[in-house]
Amino acid sequence: MDFQIKYEPNENVTIVEIPERLDLNNSGELRKLFSDLVKQGQFRWVMNLENTEYIDSSGLGAFVSQIAACRANRGDIHIAAPSEFVSSLLEVTHLKKVLKSFDHVRSAVEDFPGS
Repeated sequence: MDFQIKYEPNENVTIVEIPERLDLNNSGELRKLFSDLVKQGQFRWVMNLENTEYIDSSGLGAFVSQIAACRANRGDIHIAAPSEFVSSLLEVTHLKKVLKSFDHVRSAVEDFPGS
């Protein structure tokens, strides 16, 4: 599995470590991971992008695919530590208006209500 997950029980937040590349080759695996998190009742996610150099449209689609499910259950998806490339991609695709972005994982975790 390319993705490492860490659960912060005190904050009720799941941190997903995204690999160097998120593209057609592994975005399906991320979608499955997200589906499993939803089934487990986990709806507050931080995508840690500190090691991510590249994301394509299928990778972005994986993020977007679960926003509604998270928000309908009082959760959300936060982006943490995006590279310059990823930040510009989020800007160009207008996803910066949809997904909150933070410089650090801790800031992203602490932004959730009750954290």
